[in-house]
Amino acid sequence: MSELVMFNKVPDRSRLNVQVTPAGGPYAAAGIFYTFAGTHVPDVQWTDAELQNGKRTGQLLKTRDYAVDVIVNFASPANTSATVTARVEKPDGSNYGTVRTATVTGQNGGPPITVTIILVMES
Repeated sequence: MSELVMFNKVPDRSRLNVQVTPAGGPYAAAGIFYTFAGTHVPDVQWTDAELQNGKRTGQLLKTRDYAVDVIVNFASPANTSATVTARVEKPDGSNYGTVRTATVTGQNGGPPITVTIILVMES
């Protein structure tokens, strides 16, 4: 199962903040940040520790669009959950739009769950 989070008309030079917060039970998360540029090579990869502490991107430029895959693997024998929070910060430091969250649930032996964050920049 996967979740989709989307931001449209993101202002030039904004920043994306992504954080994964566990609700209980062991898990591991990884993040992969892509610029839509006709290649499948990630720009940056984020570790579990970076995502738990809240990872912030560099400036997002209006000449490109972006995607982030946050992959969560659960290690508990019981169902546990984690919440992925995405916030776009405008150049002046205020929030752009609504903070988006996706809560995912899984257990050891289940497939990894992906939360995909799409950022469509303003023209």
